Amino acid sequence: IITYIIRYRIIEQLGVDQVSMDTLNISVTGNITNVTLVNLGNYTVYEISIGAATAIGEGPTTSLTQRTDQNAPGASPVFIEAVTNSTTSIIITWDAPPLDMTFGIITSYEIQYGRFDTDTMTLMEDTIQNQSIPGNTTFEEEIGSLQEFITYGFQVRAVTVAPGPYSDFAVNTTFT
Repeated sequence: IITYIIRYRIIEQLGVDQVSMDTLNISVTGNITNVTLVNLGNYTVYEISIGAATAIGEGPTTSLTQRTDQNAPGASPVFIEAVTNSTTSIIITWDAPPLDMTFGIITSYEIQYGRFDTDTMTLMEDTIQNQSIPGNTTFEEEIGSLQEFITYGFQVRAVTVAPGPYSDFAVNTTFT
């Protein structure tokens, strides 16, 4: 065996990673028995084939398909809304991040909330709380035990194997 020829190409891509859609070829000398493929897309299925070549030519190949690992979402959930429900609760709704930015299977959503400072447009540090919503089919959560006539800010993020970025704030005030 003089060389091994490795070819790989994307079969399914669930993401917008900047990766080549062409079939890529790598040739290595016959004494090398392992190769690491780099710059692959997140949560992407590849077809990989390996063949050996001698002085006479290339022999038969063997192929396999393999999905790369998941990663944290590359975008936050969208269309975040905060609707006051009572003097002590606000309902938060959202939609999933764009599918091509999930980079895996969403396992939960996290809501970060607290009293909102309208001057600095941030949450007041000593009031920040977090709530986790398991699964990937729930897009609404009622946040209760809030104080009357207080302005609250809410951010939502999706979680795969790691959390993605938080959304922009949705802000509303409980009733008096």
